[in-house]
Amino acid sequence: MNNDKWNKEIEEWKDIGRRIEKLIKDDLKRLSESGPSNDWKATGREIETKVRSHIAHVAGAQPKAGWDEIGKTAESNLKESIRKWAGAEPADDWKTIGKKSDVKIRANAANMVGAKPEDDWVEIGKQFSVFIKSKIKEWLDEK
Repeated sequence: MNNDKWNKEIEEWKDIGRRIEKLIKDDLKRLSESGPSNDWKATGREIETKVRSHIAHVAGAQPKAGWDEIGKTAESNLKESIRKWAGAEPADDWKTIGKKSDVKIRANAANMVGAKPEDDWVEIGKQFSVFIKSKIKEWLDEK
């Protein structure tokens, strides 16, 4: 390929790149609802503000909350939900909530397979194996 053809090829690719960049910028500006600007950083800040506001809403934080506050609020709400489900006290820490959750889950699993609520996970696993095997045999006998 001679230099003129090569230079033309390069210019065509540059033009394609500029056109793609413009499309991306236009889409990002539309998403960010920002005004006309060629400033990528400003567009990025607008998008980050919009995304952060939506996440803050979902997490239960104030719309203008920073990421740290959003994280703390989300963790607090999650902890409160799990705490209530597990029957833990408001002052309980994550470790205590985890232990109480384990007791509740283990008791429910034990009940489901016919083990005792105080059984450990090894015994519940053995009972689970027996339970599953009997259900599969029942199902096969029906066929």
